[in-house]
Amino acid sequence: MSAAAAEQSISINIRKMSLLDVGAVHAIESASFPTPWRRRTFASRLLLSDHRGYVAEAEGRVVGYILYRLHLGQVHLQKIAVAKQFRRRGIGARLMEFLFDQAKTAGIEAVYLEVRPSNVGAQDFYKRFRFTLDHIRENYYSDTGEAAQVLIRTVDLKQG
Repeated sequence: MSAAAAEQSISINIRKMSLLDVGAVHAIESASFPTPWRRRTFASRLLLSDHRGYVAEAEGRVVGYILYRLHLGQVHLQKIAVAKQFRRRGIGARLMEFLFDQAKTAGIEAVYLEVRPSNVGAQDFYKRFRFTLDHIRENYYSDTGEAAQVLIRTVDLKQG
């Protein structure tokens, strides 16, 4: 983390997402994505055995979240977002590091995700965490027909 980012970072607590968090998560989701998931989508994913959701709390409220699926021996990062007023303060980075720790603990060696080619900010964020392009999924996003870049990162299970 750069010195400027460290100065802006705040103390957060990462904990398992509950159904009571769905309203706060959905508010962040709606402000972050052009086609946000519905509240019930988040709620239903939390009930599935292969999905994991976590929230970042700061200043007494939910300020970010991450949702992923364990699929075919890999982690599929489905959602990550931070409330706009809390961005660039290290919360997204903490959530990503938490994800890698969870993958490592589970013995999973790869994390993958989809990102819009037009979302340069997200691509830059993922590059910081050494994600690389694996392949393109054509016509992935239903709202625009935009393709998705499928990015992947291996997790070093040997590092302490």
